[in-house]
Amino acid sequence: MEDTGYDGWADLAAQRRAEDEALVREYAAGDGRGLDMRPVRGFVRHVRRDIGPKGVISRVQMTMRERGHEIVVWYYFPQKGVRASAPQTATTTQPGPGAAPSPAGDGLAALARPSVTPPASPSRPSSTPATDGTATASG
Repeated sequence: MEDTGYDGWADLAAQRRAEDEALVREYAAGDGRGLDMRPVRGFVRHVRRDIGPKGVISRVQMTMRERGHEIVVWYYFPQKGVRASAPQTATTTQPGPGAAPSPAGDGLAALARPSVTPPASPSRPSSTPATDGTATASG
């Protein structure tokens, strides 16, 4: 049997975590230079938990606001034999220092809605593209 590196969920999950960290580091070295990456990493982990290892996080961005920051994460679900769908986004907004703390206490904003729509079930016809999800959160 040929070892593909993706024979189990643990292998794929580890691969995705490494890709996510590389993406955050790339952002920190470029457009995110000088910004605190802890909120970005935290939100990327949050999105990863929601979309699972099958989803691919393709881009991150943090925008500083007068009263905090906004983080956007783009992601998609690749499908074999189907043209790639447009990446979707997940967003979180955090208050700045001195503002009221998040009730969750974990540094992430409480979500106004579920952060993503789960992918369609495996019984979906193969000609139907997977559903990517979006979310907006504010703190």
